[in-house]
Amino acid sequence: MKANSKTFKIAVLSLATVLGLGCIGMAFGFFATRNNAGPLHDEAAGGMELTPELPAGAGISMTSIAIPVSQYEQYGIMPIAETAQQLTATVTPADAEDAVLDWNVAWKEGTSGKFGNGKTVTEYVTVTPTSDGAKTANVQCLKAFGEQIVITASIRGNSSVKGTATADYQQKYSAVTASIAYTNTATAANITWTLGSAATVTGKFPGYAKSFAELTNYYSASGSNKGTYTVTVTTALTDTYTKEATVGATKIEMAPTAAYIAAVTKYKGTISQTAGSYLSLATGTGKSATMSGFDFSKALMIATGTSMDWAGFKRELKGQASTKMFDIKLTTTVNGQAQTKTFALNFDANSFGSFASGVTVGPNLTF
Repeated sequence: MKANSKTFKIAVLSLATVLGLGCIGMAFGFFATRNNAGPLHDEAAGGMELTPELPAGAGISMTSIAIPVSQYEQYGIMPIAETAQQLTATVTPADAEDAVLDWNVAWKEGTSGKFGNGKTVTEYVTVTPTSDGAKTANVQCLKAFGEQIVITASIRGNSSVKGTATADYQQKYSAVTASIAYTNTATAANITWTLGSAATVTGKFPGYAKSFAELTNYYSASGSNKGTYTVTVTTALTDTYTKEATVGATKIEMAPTAAYIAAVTKYKGTISQTAGSYLSLATGTGKSATMSGFDFSKALMIATGTSMDWAGFKRELKGQASTKMFDIKLTTTVNGQAQTKTFALNFDANSFGSFASGVTVGPNLTF
């Protein structure tokens, strides 16, 4: 390279994720000696990513600082921005007389991109220099985008001397749902719990069991009359992104309420958990995770029930069918960050079986 040629490098004052929402990842290319490489981002944040772009013989030097929501007004960031970041360009040599920069933002694929075609890039990402020709510029991510965006800083009047940053939008968590299904050759024993968008779930009690021993026989994974469990946890992700999310470990947990514990102990049972204390019941991995470990005998958390008045216990629960008996917590891990959703579980009043509603003695006897 000629001694009088002007090149520059960009140091990234990086975009931090705000409230776990990811927006921009920046990949920068330079004409300099390589100082560090590889992704520079918080994996757990799920949206912040800085990945160097290295042309042949080039390198990267980066630093990172967030613009938190609390400082949006100070930096002139729009309140609607999901996240914001300040970029700083360092021009070399330091005494370059033409170190006046122009900043630009554009779709990486131009008009040929499927997402960006016909869309205005500044409706998604904007770049604003802090003053005319400044080496610093504020970048705002306004909403999700599905095509990479390139931010360019170039020497005014000599646009061939430039540095670029590629902005990515990290796919994010949207929702988590589950289906817990038990089937048996005795079809009256079948149960399905669907954990969807509603905060309260009304699920069948394993009322086919006429005793605590039958609860174990039918609903335990090792019972003599055991059935089959099909348990799935599904993680929904956002539709618009440039980088696909990773979904890791998932689990199902349940915690009893004081009302449920009172019903168990009233009818001479003991319970393994205290009120509000969660027990892990099933685990899995992935976006559509097939879970292992769940069974209803374990989910009811009755430690000892051989002396229980089982009919009385079921009758008690039927009488409290509108009362929350458990909290169910689903956990999924998206981009290294745990996401949870909690459901209130009430038992279906029709799932406990039939109980005596009256007694008639007669006819009258005459002696």
